[in-house]
Amino acid sequence: MTRDSEYARAIDAIYGAAIEPAMLSNALDALRRLCNAESASYNLQHIANGTGTRTAIGYDRADQPRYFDGGFAARNELFTGLLNQPIGAPHPHQTLVDDEIFRRGYYFNEYCRPNGLHFMAGLVITQRHGTVEWVSVNRGPRGDPYDRQQLRGLARLAPHFRRASEASYRLAEAYAARTAWEAVLNTLRSGVVMLDQYGRVVFANRTARDLDAARDGLTLSHSGVSAPAVAATLARAISLATDGDSDRIRHGTHIALPRRDAPYPLSVNIIPLPRESPWQLSCTPVVLLLIADPAQSAGSDDKVLMTLFGLTAREAALTTLLADGCRLEDAAKQLGIKRETARTHLARALDKTGTERQADLTRLALAAVPPVDTPPKCDRAAASGWRDEPEGK
Repeated sequence: MTRDSEYARAIDAIYGAAIEPAMLSNALDALRRLCNAESASYNLQHIANGTGTRTAIGYDRADQPRYFDGGFAARNELFTGLLNQPIGAPHPHQTLVDDEIFRRGYYFNEYCRPNGLHFMAGLVITQRHGTVEWVSVNRGPRGDPYDRQQLRGLARLAPHFRRASEASYRLAEAYAARTAWEAVLNTLRSGVVMLDQYGRVVFANRTARDLDAARDGLTLSHSGVSAPAVAATLARAISLATDGDSDRIRHGTHIALPRRDAPYPLSVNIIPLPRESPWQLSCTPVVLLLIADPAQSAGSDDKVLMTLFGLTAREAALTTLLADGCRLEDAAKQLGIKRETARTHLARALDKTGTERQADLTRLALAAVPPVDTPPKCDRAAASGWRDEPEGK
């Protein structure tokens, strides 16, 4: 294998690790071979506290001390020396510390020597947010110090390490953002569906998937949404969004989806999404569907009402039931109290919230709670033992 092909192999491995972190050991193996080293490591290290992660190859004995255990990272003089050098500039350990003093020190004798690290060279890849990425190649006691030609070869890889690091960082940011918004969307009581320019489903949250599983009014598949009532409007919205004319219907279009097994149709809001990404990918969402089930519980919450307005447990429970659509008499029965007692709790809740009518109280209760899923409601009186309490407390 020629030297240039070895470099090409190492560069391919470096960019491969940027896309798939599990492939980092392949990049380290290519780096080790290129530098005639016995071991190599990639380190993500916090400057302030010496914590972080390390991926390494060539550290064959599992019983030997590990870098981020026992405070070794915080006592690494070589890392401190690298921080004072330009990013991307490789250095052998002899130019970072006095070699004679280093070999008498704690870090060398307690960590390097047991792991077979006697001649080392490293470079800083990036430094961001108080965290440093750096790599090292190492030789054992029978090896030789790294010469200038070998260090130039390591420097040749530095720009690729840096670009791969930036790509990996951006991918990690995108993955973290996607994970976060998926988690948020999956808590919503409304169905959320995103479609690409071909009408294919790019994302559907948990509520939308539940509606799909019921097969009543809406059917989802990767190829699209099966609902004749929205087909024409959906095609128009996709066309406008794809053509960059989403401003014409930026407030969305409402459609009702009839159902067999429910008293009310599903309410669907079709909204074109802005296409501001420089990457025109086929999987880019261009249309958003917001789906609401009018028969679903509004989802007020006792504890939130108690915290916000100082309601007692019974006042909050009554208010939540009223917000869910119960009549006062039915709410009293569910709570195991008399109608007169329920009216007293209602009067106190109105006073504490500064509202004058039951309609105003329920509207306030609904507005106070985010539209997210809550645990299934149970029989409040049975769960809390309220039926056993004297009324009027």
